[in-house]
Amino acid sequence: MNTFFKKSWVTMFVNGIIAAVVGLILLFVKGDAVQLLIKWTGIILIIVAATLIGVDIFAAIKKRYWGSLTFISVFILVAGIICAFMPESVRNFLLVAIGVWAILTGVFQIITTIKFRKHVPQNALSIVNGVLMVVLGVIFVFNPEIMAKAMTFIVGAFLVISGLWEIFNAFRFKKIAKNIERDKLAD
Repeated sequence: MNTFFKKSWVTMFVNGIIAAVVGLILLFVKGDAVQLLIKWTGIILIIVAATLIGVDIFAAIKKRYWGSLTFISVFILVAGIICAFMPESVRNFLLVAIGVWAILTGVFQIITTIKFRKHVPQNALSIVNGVLMVVLGVIFVFNPEIMAKAMTFIVGAFLVISGLWEIFNAFRFKKIAKNIERDKLAD
């Protein structure tokens, strides 16, 4: 059980950081800015891929080992082209990916809280937070266009609050793991 707590607090902490960061992005970056950011990321990826291909060609001319950079560059180039020329599709994909992540995070939080309800105070709040994360994730997955329009203060604020709650829980789990370890040593 102690191993579970040790691993869980790190997972909870990372998920909390991700939720808070995504929430802050949603609060301060508007839809057009997100597409512009995706488009510029694509342009940068295209430049990186072209540079890597050039380095690989130079290595071939010098009769050094070559080929691996070109192989990787193709994937980078494809990602860059997709981002640069289809930013709306990338945005929708990212919204669905955020939705899947939110569902998994919510389910993880619900299961963990129920499994260790004796050790976790305010477990009802954690369960409610997990359920809300699942609901938010389902909306992201099945209706990304509505979520793209609705990504305003409420969604961003919820993710920031949820992320901070998850971080708070992570440190509680870390403390519980230390207490369990201390109790084992005392036995």
